[in-house]
Amino acid sequence: MLLAISPARWTDPQAAAAEAWALRDAGVHGLLLRLPPEADLQPWLHLLVPIWAGDLWLHLRVVGALAATQQYGLNLHLPGGVDAAALRPLAPRGLSQSVHDRAGLQPELMAGTSIGALMSMFRARFKVFDGAALIAAARRLSWSSVFRVLEMESRYGIPASLRLYLRAALGTLFEVDGKRQMTFRDVEIPLLVVTTGITVDALKHDLSYYEHFLDDVERPGAVFRRGRLRRLAKLGEVLREFMSRPESLREIVFGADPHTMDADILDAAGFSAAVPGVIHYDVVRDDQRMKQLLDTLYAEYGITRLTEGGLVNNLPARPAWLEATHGRLKRRNPFVLAMDCFAPSRRSLQWLPIQQIVRPNVKANLEYSDFYFALDRRLSPVNLVPDVAAVSEAMQWTTDELAPDLPFIQESCRHIAVLPEA
Repeated sequence: MLLAISPARWTDPQAAAAEAWALRDAGVHGLLLRLPPEADLQPWLHLLVPIWAGDLWLHLRVVGALAATQQYGLNLHLPGGVDAAALRPLAPRGLSQSVHDRAGLQPELMAGTSIGALMSMFRARFKVFDGAALIAAARRLSWSSVFRVLEMESRYGIPASLRLYLRAALGTLFEVDGKRQMTFRDVEIPLLVVTTGITVDALKHDLSYYEHFLDDVERPGAVFRRGRLRRLAKLGEVLREFMSRPESLREIVFGADPHTMDADILDAAGFSAAVPGVIHYDVVRDDQRMKQLLDTLYAEYGITRLTEGGLVNNLPARPAWLEATHGRLKRRNPFVLAMDCFAPSRRSLQWLPIQQIVRPNVKANLEYSDFYFALDRRLSPVNLVPDVAAVSEAMQWTTDELAPDLPFIQESCRHIAVLPEA
């Protein structure tokens, strides 16, 4: 069924989104939305594209349609009319919705480590789930755009064989007014990104050892393709070396203090996902503002490098709880949902030794969570550059696994009215 809507019916995109969910559930699989030529297209696409996995039809001028396709990565088809265009988002099922949004749960704060930091930064951009941004990001990701095997300067990160170029792949998605990169002050949902700061004492080898850790890799896509168990064993040894001296590790949470609030989100997420010896992220571009911020941070914590956040906190429930109890959310009774995508599982026994290494810091965070949810099915950590279909499938796995617990979570988050005075 295709439903025609005019501006007289929906004049506010935010209000339209709520009714759109109900329409789709009632069997409406397409929308004919009549907008005047001068209408601002962006808020409508931002809210409605994630809802419909089928067709989203917009009557507008071709110029506006072309601009929209560039921002949202949509396919453009021109029907017979000169002044009309049809936009087909082609969004897979999992990317067309957020399990929390569909359940009426609005995140008030996001905290993430490593891949969790990368996913959280997308969700935190806007209060309303922006599935279109995930689609655009997944379509841009490729080994050649994200990773490179080459020599580069190392200033703030630990050298490794694979260099992560996160800004080159996703920078335009996190621009503000097309002029600067998004910082922690710019996101609509407060965001925390956990990284590990290490002192000189934590380095048991010189930096060249980590830089050449995977020198036998011929191309990025073959990181764990040959000798997987041997490579995992070597990676486990490196992680254990770092964690054997916990006093040399510092938990640094970007977005939790005024200083790091001015940091670029992509840089923080890049450091959080930089696995020692495998992935190197750094700030070597000509950016004096960000370099000065990092220099001040390094001096404050007495560290020499930033690396993978999972070394100190792979399930950042405690930082989220602390932010809430310190008044970040204007109230002190949060419901902390801790989602663990690296818990030991029978589906990934080869990763068990590494999972056990970070397990102590995961357990230390459990007391700060109201509900702990360990994903059973998830993408392999080897799949460093998943495509749209893989991301969609992983999101659908999460939706299906979390469904039985959603009633409890919804009831726990239900607003309780203030009791009247006696």
